[in-house]
Amino acid sequence: MQARARSASVRHVEAQKAKSRAVWLWALVPAFGLFELGLHVWQVQRALTSEDWDRAVAELRTHIAEADGIVVAPDWAEPVARRALGSLATEERMAVADYTRYKTVWELSVDDATVLPSDWLKVPALVVTPTARRIHVRQRTNPTHNPVVTDLLTLASRGSDSDLTVTRGTVGAETPCVWHRGVARVEADHEAWGPARGAHYAECTDGTKLSVQVVPDHDWRPRRCFLVPTTGAGSRTRLVFHNVVFSGAVWMHTGLHGYSEDRQNHGLDVTTWVGLHVLNDANEQAEWPVGSDTHRDGEGWKRFEIEDLGIAWGTIGDLLVDISSDASGRLYCFEGSTR
Repeated sequence: MQARARSASVRHVEAQKAKSRAVWLWALVPAFGLFELGLHVWQVQRALTSEDWDRAVAELRTHIAEADGIVVAPDWAEPVARRALGSLATEERMAVADYTRYKTVWELSVDDATVLPSDWLKVPALVVTPTARRIHVRQRTNPTHNPVVTDLLTLASRGSDSDLTVTRGTVGAETPCVWHRGVARVEADHEAWGPARGAHYAECTDGTKLSVQVVPDHDWRPRRCFLVPTTGAGSRTRLVFHNVVFSGAVWMHTGLHGYSEDRQNHGLDVTTWVGLHVLNDANEQAEWPVGSDTHRDGEGWKRFEIEDLGIAWGTIGDLLVDISSDASGRLYCFEGSTR
């Protein structure tokens, strides 16, 4: 009898413990609800408003110079910042090839984020503290400033044969493309996803229109570049940039439209050949190759440099750029400059 009584007592105690645990477990549900509500209130209070961005940009406007660049960090904040930046958010600033061309860059940083290379961070920044919450306005100095002498996109955007001559077609039998001047517009030349056509464009005999545009790269960052859809095996697009001032080097940035590189991964490379027009011993114009680069799928937006041009500093002449690939219709884009 005693054993039976002890067993019943144990069962009763265990039942009470189980009931107590169940009560506490149910109590956790409203506790989690209150925690989530508190987290929501905290996040709402921390959320940046359009007024915060406007105050930060107002502070920026009082300091920035026309030659300065702008960078927004982290990347997700850039579309929001562009609204507040207004006229400061030019294509040249927001879709730049890289920041080496700028001596000074102004950084709009949320929670001290940065997207600049590590060597920039070694130079103390001038911090302008605005009234905006969480947004820091910092003046960054380029530790390895390499100024641009001639910008190829500046020549291309003028839309004139006197600055840029474009031919396209079978190698050795290319036909000239004709420049048209107008306004920028969106056309479905390359399927419905764009991109937009530049204001001044060169129209070729195959119907292709070439112009300076803003194209998303492999990482879907905007890049201002000259869009050249490839022509296929045995043909090329030749661009002759005139009145280029040559200095110590030619820097090129190349890439494919993000859609073309991510979803149309052909595995077919695109080659950029670079040369100069020179006079040979017979005093005739000849081509002098100075460098080339092959872009492969997955490389994204990249830079290649040609350091030794073999000509005197300050020489003015023609820079030749040939774009070729065994695949046709690849949305290849490049920019370049003499440095």
